Amino acid sequence: MFTSPSAPQERVRDILEPLEDYPAILPPLVDLAREIARKLGPLGLTWSCNSRANLDYDTIKSFKDNGLRLLLVGYESGNDEILRRIKKGVTTERMRRFTRDCHRAGVVIHGTFILGLPVETRETVCAETPASRATSSMDGPVFRRPRPETVPMAVS
Repeated sequence: MFTSPSAPQERVRDILEPLEDYPAILPPLVDLAREIARKLGPLGLTWSCNSRANLDYDTIKSFKDNGLRLLLVGYESGNDEILRRIKKGVTTERMRRFTRDCHRAGVVIHGTFILGLPVETRETVCAETPASRATSSMDGPVFRRPRPETVPMAVS
């Protein structure tokens, strides 16, 4: 548990532990993540974390200035309709801007995509792969398949 924001040298484990409970930096956690980054910076640590593709440049740059080297990003798809149907909460345009901002800040991206989601068709997969490459423009994209328990979401 994060107990001592003023003394990270004494309790580095306490600083890192909350991130284990939150596998992605979600918008409500950005302030906490910035505080953690500010505490890691003076320690001279190089670190990485998971993220959604929706952080703004100032946040990314702040993380980089405090030791961030790599963001692990679940892009999932390069198709806006698929992103909407899986309720990803981000568009391909936002992902492109995030990717450009990471490169501008000097942050390496390890991005993942899921091929074969229940809402996909052969056509969306074939159209998505080139779009995914353009969306990501990253160091080391990874393509995965959905987990067996993944269920299709209703179209709203």
